[in-house]
Amino acid sequence: MNSYCKYILEDFYEMFSTRKFEQKDVVNFIMIIRDYQKQNSILRELGDFIAHIKEKDRGESINLIKENSIFFTQYIDKDFYEDNPASLFFNLLETKKLARELNIIFKEQALEEDINKSEEPNCFIEQLTQSFKEFVFCIIMFLSSCKIKLLSKEFSIKVKYGGVIKAYIDFEDMNSFGIAIGTAVPILGLRNSRSNKYKEDDIGEFYAKRFSDGILAAVSYKKIFTDVTENDKYPCLQNN
Repeated sequence: MNSYCKYILEDFYEMFSTRKFEQKDVVNFIMIIRDYQKQNSILRELGDFIAHIKEKDRGESINLIKENSIFFTQYIDKDFYEDNPASLFFNLLETKKLARELNIIFKEQALEEDINKSEEPNCFIEQLTQSFKEFVFCIIMFLSSCKIKLLSKEFSIKVKYGGVIKAYIDFEDMNSFGIAIGTAVPILGLRNSRSNKYKEDDIGEFYAKRFSDGILAAVSYKKIFTDVTENDKYPCLQNN
């Protein structure tokens, strides 16, 4: 890793550990470390979303959707679909794997003096649970501006906010029985169990912004330069 990349990594590590980052910091960090990640890693896949923000038409998440869609369109009959309309897919990007990858990066760059030396691979992330949740929250809000091209169709990534915050696409195709079937395919999700204030609903394209009172909240791009408090009606990530 060259000197500039190491500087960005160390700078982001400081923001991560003190919870002072917002979406643009996460996006910049992921883009900088992208070329240093393995081809099938989640951080590499997220870096590819950033590099191809207009439209992503290849990569690990695309392959997983294609693999699942074969089962989805060939083996699911009408009765099964009607009983299980939204249970056919899991999160394409796993947060546990993402936590391990992030932990390895911090340790590999000689930042472990502030990290518990336990052999547990995600021990550092567990100590900073809220920081990691906010990291994932920023990624989900970024994905709300992305699109996926799959099977000659373009799908906008949507974000649903509630007890679970998730980025997903509405997948539609014809199955082998000639039935048009659609379901929500989750790309990345995050538990937000204390969110009683907002019903589960789509929130559109939002930006994860850190405000002067320390709150990380999702705001529309039209209101990105305004300040909000905890009582304002913006989707905020709940503290533990």
